[in-house]
Amino acid sequence: KANCADRSKHGATALGVNNGRAKLAPLQVIEIRKLVSSGQTQISVARQFGISKTQVWSIMQGLSWGYLKECA
Repeated sequence: KANCADRSKHGATALGVNNGRAKLAPLQVIEIRKLVSSGQTQISVARQFGISKTQVWSIMQGLSWGYLKECA
């Protein structure tokens, strides 16, 4: 736990596009949130962005990309 806290404190955690395995950009995540919130199914949004339904669910729950707050 101390190592994780130290990483976050010093900004060394690979969040979002800084993570080499990221498939989405921040603007895409915001768009996913808007689409699902407006009534599109998670399955259709997942297909549109080439990700899994589980990943869409994680984005909506704030488990993935939770640090990213929508700019209104």
